[in-house]
Amino acid sequence: MNPKKPTWMDVKQVIAKMGALQLRKVLEDLYGFSAENKAFFHSHFLSDQDGNDYLKPYKARIRKAICPKEPWKEGVKLSAGKRAISEFKKANGNLRDTLSLMLYYIKSGNDLILKFGNVNEPFYNSMESMYARLVKSLIKQKDQMLTSEFMPQLETEFKRVKQVGWGYGDTLKAFLDDLKKTFPKSSKATCMKQSTKKTLSGHWRIVWMALWDREYIDLLEPGYIRIDNDGGGEFQFGVVTGSFRANPVKEHFDSKWEGSQECDEARGEIYGALDEKGELRGTIDFWDGDESEYRAVRFNPFVKDKKPKKRVVLKAFGRG
Repeated sequence: MNPKKPTWMDVKQVIAKMGALQLRKVLEDLYGFSAENKAFFHSHFLSDQDGNDYLKPYKARIRKAICPKEPWKEGVKLSAGKRAISEFKKANGNLRDTLSLMLYYIKSGNDLILKFGNVNEPFYNSMESMYARLVKSLIKQKDQMLTSEFMPQLETEFKRVKQVGWGYGDTLKAFLDDLKKTFPKSSKATCMKQSTKKTLSGHWRIVWMALWDREYIDLLEPGYIRIDNDGGGEFQFGVVTGSFRANPVKEHFDSKWEGSQECDEARGEIYGALDEKGELRGTIDFWDGDESEYRAVRFNPFVKDKKPKKRVVLKAFGRG
């Protein structure tokens, strides 16, 4: 006769008899057992503390799994990227943060596609599936402001890969169109009015940089700086992307950033402040020496950019 396998109910009965000191020691041991456990504790218990970038370890796992520096050596691990999102959802459960990780999964995948090109069909399918899940979550929530936060980012990811071909760009566009249909023009005026508040939070289009011209700024997608209501920030220009923290209710920020240049790691500092016109001005510098001033204007997700953009022409990459 096979012995009975232990279950959570068995463990629960033992825990119920433990004192506070014993339980704290167990939690301390669990905390130190692995980096994944530490990330779980941080996102579960410390997510409300200012300056705690609790999404960072999950983003790092996603990046390593989906866009490794040398995919021919390290291999792309789609399941590992999805597992990072799932574990965060269990640890914290915040919808906006979960959607942000889903978007980062897509963005990392698009980075790999644009850099290396020849990706197999399961990879494309995974990106399409994650994009669809994100759109469906927004539709299910029926939250206009949440959608206005993610709409420009979803549109940006579509535009980055719309020339890839083989149905990938068309599939993303179909999901994006479903989202736009769900939030019709009748609700746009409210979002346009709310987006003009003099705060840092929102999506900012980079229109000028001292070291780089507009063609480079918009090389892969229109350059931007985004600051979420929870203080999470992200920027993209040329082949550079970075994440940082900022207080969204203030009119200035000064923060360290970490990210990538293509699929290589990069880091530095970013500063920004609102001027009298409501534009965002500041500097982005790299720890290797480069530093550039920038100017950004608030981007409205429902107003099309009329200025034509030069875009890199990509060949249509096959699947498989």
